[in-house]
Amino acid sequence: NPKLLFLGTEFGLFFSIDGGQDWVQFKNGVPTVAFRDLEIQKRENDLVCASFGRGFFILDDYTPLRHTSPSILKQEAMLFPVKNAWQFIEARKLSGVKGSMGDSYFTAPNPPFGAVVTYFLRDPLLSKYQQRRKMEKDLLRENKPLEFPNWNTLRTEDIEEKPTIYITITDENGAVVRRLKGPTSEGYHRISWDLRHASLINGGHRSGPMVIPGTYIASLSQYMDGQWKVLGESQTFQVQSLGLATLEASDKSAALAFQRRAGMLQRAALASNRYIDDHLQFLKEVKKAIINSAPSLNTLTQARAIELQLQEFQLELLGDLTKKQRAEFVLPGILGRIQRVIRGQMHSAMPTKTQQQNYKYAVEAFESLYHRLKTVEKDTWPKFQEELKKAQISWISGMNLPEWAPNE
Repeated sequence: NPKLLFLGTEFGLFFSIDGGQDWVQFKNGVPTVAFRDLEIQKRENDLVCASFGRGFFILDDYTPLRHTSPSILKQEAMLFPVKNAWQFIEARKLSGVKGSMGDSYFTAPNPPFGAVVTYFLRDPLLSKYQQRRKMEKDLLRENKPLEFPNWNTLRTEDIEEKPTIYITITDENGAVVRRLKGPTSEGYHRISWDLRHASLINGGHRSGPMVIPGTYIASLSQYMDGQWKVLGESQTFQVQSLGLATLEASDKSAALAFQRRAGMLQRAALASNRYIDDHLQFLKEVKKAIINSAPSLNTLTQARAIELQLQEFQLELLGDLTKKQRAEFVLPGILGRIQRVIRGQMHSAMPTKTQQQNYKYAVEAFESLYHRLKTVEKDTWPKFQEELKKAQISWISGMNLPEWAPNE
């Protein structure tokens, strides 16, 4: 693009998209200092900038600026082409970036790992509250009177969901692989996708298994108070294997299938443990309510029997905590075996025989526990709820709604 120019000055770094008629200063992470030299790394489309007294600054992949024009800046939003991403497993950092090399050891951050997605928003996404406040500030500047919002306006603002920008990654068959949140302010933004599926555990902070190399599609959308809207055109890119693994995956599809099976098993096991925790806490409160308010204490025995049964299930899931808390060696529980498989797969190309064996043991043990837990859920628990209803104890969180009818 012959109209794209870069300029280093005594007072910062600038670029122009119209051949030098208008200049825009780089702000994000670029200080207002003297820039003495600029070089373009053509293979990667990087702009390398040498400053006076502040070291080097590198703008990774400035390709989006090539596609920027005055007409694009007038559009509501723009998703720029996504550079093909190299797939590899990052080395584990030892005590941070520097490790034990000392503070004087020079380091600089690497570019973000994975596929980097760049988009532009002409205007910020504002909530109804932010829109109202902006309008009020404009009126104040114009010395115009303000009107106090009515209760319906305030109530609508209170219950409104926060506006959100999403980058959606799909495979070539259209299946959603990942959704990433992005900034909602005006201007250019960049977020990186770590080339992994979403966590197979709802609410999990870590990513799921790594995707298979191939074709992927990125799209930009906004979510505002229950309404989705696609912004701009989607962009297709490639995920390519760097091919430096010591044990290269011979069948990446089989490796991904194993990782997904292990992830689904982990999700079911963690959900089962959470189910047990919730019900144990409920039983704790139930026993208090029975003692304090029930005419008969018969249900106390039933509550204790269910409590002991759930604690036995948890012993199978977590292992022998009685021994573990006293620094004794214990065999791993079902969750311990699964988590070893998951952690190992985060940093390997193919499942090892040990991981496959651990997975097999975990599946066999969890299958038995799962069926017994389902019996509690479908049979034991509903009957216990009926007994609580008959016992007429004080209502507590987790119980069915009490029967009520207006007095005649």
